[in-house]
Amino acid sequence: MKRATFAVAEQGAWSLAGFAASVVLARLLGVEDFGLFALAMVVLNGVGALINSLVLDPAQIVGPTRFDSDLHRYGGLLLTVSLVVGLAVCGLGLILFAAAPNPSVATIAMGLVIGLPTYVSWTARRLPYLTSEPGKALAGSIIYLAATIGGLFAWNALASLTVNSALLILGLAAAVQSVLVIGVWKPTWGGARDKAMSKSARDSHWIYGRWYLAGEGSAWVLDNGFVGFSAAALGLGAAGGYRSGQVLMRPYGVVSQGLSMFFMPRYARRATTGGIAGLVPATKRIGLVLSALAAANFAVFALLGEFVMETVFGPDFAQYAYVVVIMAGLKVVHAWIVALSMALTAAEFPRDVFFGQLASGITSIVAGLTLGVAFGLAGLLAAMWIATIARGVVLYGFFRLRLNQPPEPNTIKPTS
Repeated sequence: MKRATFAVAEQGAWSLAGFAASVVLARLLGVEDFGLFALAMVVLNGVGALINSLVLDPAQIVGPTRFDSDLHRYGGLLLTVSLVVGLAVCGLGLILFAAAPNPSVATIAMGLVIGLPTYVSWTARRLPYLTSEPGKALAGSIIYLAATIGGLFAWNALASLTVNSALLILGLAAAVQSVLVIGVWKPTWGGARDKAMSKSARDSHWIYGRWYLAGEGSAWVLDNGFVGFSAAALGLGAAGGYRSGQVLMRPYGVVSQGLSMFFMPRYARRATTGGIAGLVPATKRIGLVLSALAAANFAVFALLGEFVMETVFGPDFAQYAYVVVIMAGLKVVHAWIVALSMALTAAEFPRDVFFGQLASGITSIVAGLTLGVAFGLAGLLAAMWIATIARGVVLYGFFRLRLNQPPEPNTIKPTS
């Protein structure tokens, strides 16, 4: 229980840094510049989907089931991959920044420039979870929080804060956090030179990662794509309003992501003997806990949405109070999606999770374009509901189907 608490606290510190940075930027920059910041983050997260899909998400399963006796060398291999990808993305960002035809494009390119420290930090904070040591990740996230907030206020005291300078500070904070976590967790760097380990990890990650990567695009549409659509079709102000609602959903995300990151390796070990049927009680518990928290979250925003938006982001954001209310209600459904996805993934059915995300992605594109054009931001929010319900129905159908089936052949097996 103590470790689970550390996991939730770590996710809280990490998310609080992003939440606080968004609040500071929204208040200092205004709705439109905050929308531009959101677009830069869309680019950063969009490219980062490669890291999440092919490196970080599969590591939760591959690490405990295949490299449990050599996790520190495996972790060093993961860091090496993230470093190489980050260098390539950063180089591309610098070229685009130098050749940008206008300041807005240069700002979006800056989202790629900070990809190097950002992707390494994403990987570094996951490493302690492989060895069930979330306390070490917590220390790094606390430092990241302090560096982010301290850096933003220090810069603003010396010079006017801009979107570009804010992105630069986020990148520097990520670099500091990475150094700390790597120092306390102490990965071994020989994994990348070990051809046998590299091939085994590559093959194992691909088994899972191909489905994560395929599904990541569907998830990206709701998380980031709608921000871009809002900016293009409705203006930067609408993009800022949409992103402000997402920011206020982070407290719920702290708990759901923290529990998922902590329990997933344990689920994977349990599923190797009991299959998905052995995860039914845990799936129910996770679903009930998260849906209760989501319901409480919705009640707060339904009563105080406009007050919270104005207090947190400023008077210009009060008009978007309905955004956060609708998003909060949707999290009650999303709670069960998290629970079902954890069980299906741990039981080695990542393809089923992909099909749920695919249903969501197709629905969100069709409904988003149709309803977004017709009804603006309210139409996009309606499309979110339709897409999320579609994903939940598909996942539940697969969960029921797989209860009496063993894991698929040729998936991850423990080493002898």
